[in-house]
Amino acid sequence: MNINDLPAINFCETNATEIQQDIINVFEGIAKRTLSPGNPERLFLESLATIIIQQRIAIDYAAKQDLLSHANDGFLDHIGAFTDTERLKESSAVSIAKFSMDTALDFVVSIPARSRITPDGEMFFHTTEYSEILTGQTEIEVSIICEKSGSSGNGYVAGQINQMVDVLPYITSVVNVDTTLGGSDVEKDDSYRERIHLSTGKYSVAGPTDAYIFWAKTSHQDIIDVSVFRSAPLDDLSETQINSILEILNIDSSGMDISEKKIKISYFLSSAQVNICALLENGTIPGESIIDSIKEILNDKNKRPLTDNLNITAPGVINYNIDLTYYISDSNSPAISNIKCKVEDAVDNFVLWQKMKIGRDINPDELTRLIINAGAKRVEIIEPVFTILNKSQIAINQNSTFNYGGLENE
Repeated sequence: MNINDLPAINFCETNATEIQQDIINVFEGIAKRTLSPGNPERLFLESLATIIIQQRIAIDYAAKQDLLSHANDGFLDHIGAFTDTERLKESSAVSIAKFSMDTALDFVVSIPARSRITPDGEMFFHTTEYSEILTGQTEIEVSIICEKSGSSGNGYVAGQINQMVDVLPYITSVVNVDTTLGGSDVEKDDSYRERIHLSTGKYSVAGPTDAYIFWAKTSHQDIIDVSVFRSAPLDDLSETQINSILEILNIDSSGMDISEKKIKISYFLSSAQVNICALLENGTIPGESIIDSIKEILNDKNKRPLTDNLNITAPGVINYNIDLTYYISDSNSPAISNIKCKVEDAVDNFVLWQKMKIGRDINPDELTRLIINAGAKRVEIIEPVFTILNKSQIAINQNSTFNYGGLENE
């Protein structure tokens, strides 16, 4: 069940106009007279209605906080406690830094844990462990972590973090070799709500899809999509290869077709390969650190079925370009500038929509729909063309070219 498809629900009437009118109608029915506007009794009842309206709203809000689809903030945390699902805390951005010397020495040079480096003197990172540049070597790569938790430490590209805060003997330079990733703020309500909804799957040890999705999402609060599917390795083998396997297994396959032979072999397979791909917010491809954290969680003996062989990877990238020309109706000529801006936003929205879900086909019809809704009369799309993606792929835009073709008659 999708909690977003549940019907709207109200525990009591909260419409101010209707509540006020009900109060006045009840009084007029009891008093058997009509209260005209400005009547002191009517003014008193209207002031009383204001208090009742506020109470009704508070009652309705409080009752909805018991429902997963409506709860937020601390109320959502209490619902999560029923299924032992805790909101994910802040995490710090991580990367790899390379410490270098000008010349090799005939002794070991130490780099203490928590040695600090910075890109700008305001944001600080430190090494996560003690490291050494060995005799005869001039450099070493060390893991670093941002000292400030949250997403603010993300996005420092390779080479930006290049200033040493703590003086290290013999070390002449330092630089990050990867973009900093993995920093996140406290998990948002929508993400937390979805994990609570999936949490019932974690109690099964049979390897259901929801269980893998739930546990993968617990590894990092920026994960917005997880694709889980099983491989069928025998499908990639020729019949000659299948026959060879049957011969090795000493299985009599006379009279069997290819599908029956595969079934026979499958009885001897000790494990099933489960493929898991994760995607971060805004269609960001997860780095090695996040993939490793997913592996650590899912390979726990209390979570992974004994017969499942897990293949946890980042989604493969399928690149595409956008090349189109759009036209505007001459009846909309006064709004050309506004429509042009909306078309530009429509293209940006398509690029974001396309990369927000693993396995989403590259669909130019969606691009057409967005541009028409933005106010264009029609659009001619050269690229992209419809492309089917598999369950481990994501579509990423490389170049966008969209030209205004001019005004046209209706």
